[in-house]
Amino acid sequence: MITRFTGHHMLGLMVTFFGIVIAVNITMASLATSTFSGLLVKNGYVASIDYADRERAVAVAAANGWTVTTAVSGGSLSIRAVDKTGARLPLSEFAEAAPQGAVLRPRALTLTPTPDGATTPLPDGAWAVRFAVGEGATRIHWHARATRTP
Repeated sequence: MITRFTGHHMLGLMVTFFGIVIAVNITMASLATSTFSGLLVKNGYVASIDYADRERAVAVAAANGWTVTTAVSGGSLSIRAVDKTGARLPLSEFAEAAPQGAVLRPRALTLTPTPDGATTPLPDGAWAVRFAVGEGATRIHWHARATRTP
């Protein structure tokens, strides 16, 4: 027996179609807001220069065989910078850190030398950390993100 296509069928199709569209939009919106920090650049030109500087730093580190890692444990930020032979690279005497997503002035962090690099106390929160690695012509500014949870 062949059933006629009625208004109820059309209503069912419309509700199903728009229900799927709305569900996908809600899912995508929730994923976008949970992963985006909300930080935007005021000047795209300056942001592109900063990006180029970061790319240069990565290229210098790769060409020299440097490995720079950061880790947060026990309330401290540890920075490890070594060359391809495992020898410790010099780090700057200070690092600048600013909390992400807040309009606050950067604050200087005093790095305490360790056998592998340096360490410094880090307050709770998500931080953008900048420090210098190397000496002389190969000195580069390194950017890292660190999060300390209470």
